[in-house]
Parts: sequence; structure tokens; C-alpha cells
Amino acid sequence: MKSTAWISTCIVASLVLLAENKSLGQSLIAGIPSADVAKRGHIEFTHESQWASQNSKLKWNSFNFFTYGIANRTELAVSLVNVGSPGTGNVAAGIGYKTIVPLRKGEDVGTFRERKLSVGQMVYAAVGPEKNTNRDRVGGWIYSHVSTRLWPSRTRLTGGLSYGSSHVFGFRTTNLIGLNGLVEPMQQRVPLSPFTFIGGIEQPITKHVGLLADWISGRHDIAALITGVQFTIAHQVLILAYKRANDRVNDTDALVTEVMIHF
Repeated sequence: MKSTAWISTCIVASLVLLAENKSLGQSLIAGIPSADVAKRGHIEFTHESQWASQNSKLKWNSFNFFTYGIANRTELAVSLVNVGSPGTGNVAAGIGYKTIVPLRKGEDVGTFRERKLSVGQMVYAAVGPEKNTNRDRVGGWIYSHVSTRLWPSRTRLTGGLSYGSSHVFGFRTTNLIGLNGLVEPMQQRVPLSPFTFIGGIEQPITKHVGLLADWISGRHDIAALITGVQFTIAHQVLILAYKRANDRVNDTDALVTEVMIHF
């Protein structure tokens, strides 16, 4: 998708009228967007770090989000992604939104509860020292998923689709087998699979502890299965997880830490 398309989509989204509705319980999930939004008038800061070993060296990458609830079921977001060490040459800043549409009206009873549709998008711009001039300066991420909570186990199931650019999915060097069996690096300008499936499961154990797993399909930097434990203490949420990359050749597994603070 061209830069002008991302910008046009952002302008159209800003004109959407925001309806009021009762907000539901907040949760956090590691790799995919949560099925919840920040409460109206509240700010949330989320930081995710991924720690991996690559060529016997520590590789660190991070994703950072500030969200503000502008309505009972809509939030605005600004983010700074792919801030890492060693430098990835892919640092990007973004702005966007996420909104929730309840799929059931009236009394919420039965096996499938809290049924809702989540729609969101982020528009990203490359920032910082840009080492590779072939990358588009503007890109983004569009996603949508549906979720429901099973009763009485309170298990939340989430599934949907997304489309994104290299700004969030990764702009990297892939290894190809060239002549004489030698490994040759190749610059990847766009994600190998920008159209992806996203899915997740969250299982509360106690009021403060829960298990989670989420998956993003494809072959790119965030295409992976992440499994972990979530701890909720007062206004803070902490996740400790493990990331298993889909592409076992060009990507590495990682330890994931994520923290969210409500204000």
C-alpha cells in the first residue's frame, strides 16, 4: 500500500462519529492488539521488550504505545516501534486509533459473552537515521478482530485479520542460499506476507494471574507464537512470555517482557 493510501485512510478514520457505550474489563495481550481500549479520559502506557541471542550477541527490540480513551469504546494511540540494540534501521513513529463495536445488545448471558468487534489502524513514518533509503517513508497497520468470552471459564478467544507495512512488520536482511551453497544476505523491502491472521486466547486463573497465547501468521519480524503469564496488580499489568518465530531460518526466538500502566 502506497504512502498516500495510508494517509488517506487515516483522514477518513478521523471523520468517523464515535458512539457511546459501556466499556468492558481491560486486558493486555502480548503480540496482537487487545480486544479492549483505554477507559474514557484515562491514559495507558505500554512498553514491550523482546530479548534474543543472534550470532552470540544480545539483540533487543522494543515497542512503545501511549493510548488515551476519547470515548467509552474508542482510544487514540501514539507509538514508537522497533527501538532496539543493535540498531535495526527501522525505528518508526505512529499515530492511530482503535474502536470497539459490541456484537450483542441487552443482557449478556449464555456461553458466549462480551462478544465484540475491534477495528484499528496505525499510520507510521520512518524516523531517526534511515540507513536504507529504499524503504517507504510512510506505512502503517490496519487490523480487525472479533472476540468473545466463554462462560463460566471466562476464557477469551480472539481472531481476525491484519495488513501492514515493514514499519511494524519488520525491514530486515534475509538469508538466501546462493551459488555453491553459500549464504547470501538479501535486503527485504516489504514483509514477505503483509496480509496476516491474528489470533489469541486469554485464560484468567485468579484475580491477579492469567495465562495467554497469541499468534500472528506469515514470515516477518513479528510473525510468531507468543505464550506467557500475565500479572495484574492495581493499575499495572505485567507479562512474561516466550516468542517462537514462525520462520525458523531467518528469525530468532525471544524472551518477551511487557508492562502496561494505567493513569
